[in-house]
Amino acid sequence: MVVERATYDRDMRMTFAAPVILSSFFAACGDDGNNPPPDAAAPDAAPDAPPAFDCETSPATGTHKVFLQFEGATLSPAEISDATQDLSALISGDDPATIPAWRADDPEREAHIQAVVCSLRETLFPYDVEVVTTRPASGEYEMIVIGGRGTDLGYDMPEGAVLLANAATPCERGTNPREVSWVAEFPSLGELQQTPIETANMAAYTLGINGLLNFSTGTTNCMCHPFSIPPCERDQTCAFSEGSQIPEDGHVCDEGPATEDQVEKLETRYGARR
Repeated sequence: MVVERATYDRDMRMTFAAPVILSSFFAACGDDGNNPPPDAAAPDAAPDAPPAFDCETSPATGTHKVFLQFEGATLSPAEISDATQDLSALISGDDPATIPAWRADDPEREAHIQAVVCSLRETLFPYDVEVVTTRPASGEYEMIVIGGRGTDLGYDMPEGAVLLANAATPCERGTNPREVSWVAEFPSLGELQQTPIETANMAAYTLGINGLLNFSTGTTNCMCHPFSIPPCERDQTCAFSEGSQIPEDGHVCDEGPATEDQVEKLETRYGARR
């Protein structure tokens, strides 16, 4: 079966699809009655486990905002992205890019949008960030535009390749609270259709801490997406890792470690949810 391998350049993190043949799409991703000595310290009580995430009941607000734009957008090219002005550094060329609405003809579109939102909220739930589908009226916010193809951003795609996502490298995005990233409505592979969770995972992927973390040590890592090798399970909500490995071919931010604590970096960026 043909799936897709992620590759990158040094200036923008771009996930391309290059044909790769795999045999399967799916990832194989006591008390003895005596009292203790007087000076014995009592063991610490086990901390309460965090409540399980529930999209309907879990807190949805956050200091920081990530706006998911499903309704299409016209983005103007700029050196520095500004979500509040629909300016994006991701566009190839000097002309504005018109991104169509995501799944405009899908009869179950609203339910699928809600599934994407819930999945991304679950991924980002440990952090002080709110996922919204209505553009905030004021203040700082990041925007992830979902829909269209790489050609809509002005890229000439090699034959047989697909641009799955595009985002500024984390070297720059950490200083830009109005960053813009993009996720494609990538085509189906035979009978395998793009799932809402896959869309949400790719959205989380564009928030990734390091652009080269597309391969990780485990399929639970957010950087392990359905088109990485090995692929993640298609119904698995991703989770950021405390020790994702960076491939041997280098660190996108030049002088970086061989591993990266994505959780720590997201807590630094957004803060922990209280």
